[in-house]
Amino acid sequence: MEQLLELLHDKKKKINQIWAITLQKSEVIQALDTDKLEILLGKRQALMNEVDETDHQILSVKNALLSTEIDPAKDQSVLLLENDIKDIIKQIIDQDKENKLKLNQELSVVRKHLKSIKEKKAVLLSYGAKQKQRYGAFIDKKK
Repeated sequence: MEQLLELLHDKKKKINQIWAITLQKSEVIQALDTDKLEILLGKRQALMNEVDETDHQILSVKNALLSTEIDPAKDQSVLLLENDIKDIIKQIIDQDKENKLKLNQELSVVRKHLKSIKEKKAVLLSYGAKQKQRYGAFIDKKK
């Protein structure tokens, strides 16, 4: 049972780190710093992979406890930790939805800008190619 509690504490710690990165992501999105956003996404993905590994370990420990007729689902400390983890994950999901909305708004602004650039390019091309001057232009100052 101690091993299960230790794994759950480890998972909660990693989920809290993901929550902190999610909040940082929100600030970076406001600042429109794509380089930092990419770094944060990489860190977050690494933590999510670690959480997946911890989940597999938790599942194997729970199965081992069930085989010894100990039900970890009835332990109050296990339930409390699992509920805490679920609450943090809900907060992360809500913040991610806000971040996605902000990113979609920025994406629409960029799309509009690109569309206006394409329209301007089409207008310029419709007048034909610019004529290259083959002979030098001289200004007659003696008149």
